[in-house]
Amino acid sequence: METFTHDDVVEMVRGATGTLFETMLSGELHAMPGYRTSKVEEYDESIFCLIGFTGDYVGSGSLHCSGACAIRLASSLLMAEFAKVDEEVLDAVAEITNMIVGNFKNTLEEKVGVIGISTPTVIFGHQYAARNFGASEWTVVPFTIDGDTFDVRIRLERNKEIQRLLDRHSAEHANSLRH
Repeated sequence: METFTHDDVVEMVRGATGTLFETMLSGELHAMPGYRTSKVEEYDESIFCLIGFTGDYVGSGSLHCSGACAIRLASSLLMAEFAKVDEEVLDAVAEITNMIVGNFKNTLEEKVGVIGISTPTVIFGHQYAARNFGASEWTVVPFTIDGDTFDVRIRLERNKEIQRLLDRHSAEHANSLRH
């Protein structure tokens, strides 16, 4: 089973996001340099949409953007104008996140095997903080679209519980062969 690097994740996210904008969304998409962070992020009004990964690798994929950017993305996806962040805008951001993270996951599966994803959870609010628990960092891939900025974040690490079960099973199997 292959592994992947920070640069691999950045390229896979750029590919998944670029494909979505080429096929379903309008506007001039520009990728900015990716980076890693474990810093607690504090936001004013914004939207944070989170999808969990499960399987041999666990973690999360997310999209973060301002309310104005969410309105712009939803308007492009749904071909309608929105004046404020409402249920339709939040649903559109969830669907956009699902498509980006799902396409990322499909590409990653070619390297590491099957990975499951959860349904999106969308958080919209004022003055909240998002923290990544665990030892790993987010790989953050920022984009601009017609002057608005959003980022896609990926956090993945080997599933330690599955690895422990596999190690125990291997040890039991080896022990049964000796007897």
